[in-house]
Amino acid sequence: MTAFPILQFGTSRFLQAHVDLFVSQALARGEAMGRIAVVQTTSSKESRKRLDAFAAGKAYRVQVKGLAGGKIVDEDVEVTSVGAGFDASSQWDEVERLFNEAHCAVSNTADRGYEIDPADRPNAGPPRSFPAKLAKLMLARHRAGPYRRCRCLTQDVWQRSQSAGERREYRPAGARARSGRLPFSCALGWRRWQQGPCRLGE
Repeated sequence: MTAFPILQFGTSRFLQAHVDLFVSQALARGEAMGRIAVVQTTSSKESRKRLDAFAAGKAYRVQVKGLAGGKIVDEDVEVTSVGAGFDASSQWDEVERLFNEAHCAVSNTADRGYEIDPADRPNAGPPRSFPAKLAKLMLARHRAGPYRRCRCLTQDVWQRSQSAGERREYRPAGARARSGRLPFSCALGWRRWQQGPCRLGE
């Protein structure tokens, strides 16, 4: 059994105050699958500061304001669901190991985060773009076997244009993006697998 069944790509405050908070509350009720390991996928200095805190396993607080049952809510909630932090650029082998063991992966990458770097290759070092990172991780998990189910959840809808009802769908296997196509040529078995046991959702 893995210590971190949930792998989170990104250190954003949105994820901290939503996914991480909800998992923390579920853990307190004994209803969560386990704790979260966070992966930094960019070179942002602000993200690095938060990653260092995650790597130390530090809890943090979220201020919750609003209405619940007709009553005003204004409280600080401690979040304890994040237990580790890793940098995809310098700790790729560990990120790959965690992804191979994960039951669920979460990301709120959006817009330009889905652009592809032409330099990314499946047999090279850690990819630069997020689509290539995810494709490389899914390919490694497929090769490692056995074929365990993994749900990859995204927290965005990427618009292809301003046309009503039209949206862009992202799939790592041969996915098209604004900058072209991922240079990942994979066996048909893997393509079927990533549409079944290891699926993308929203």
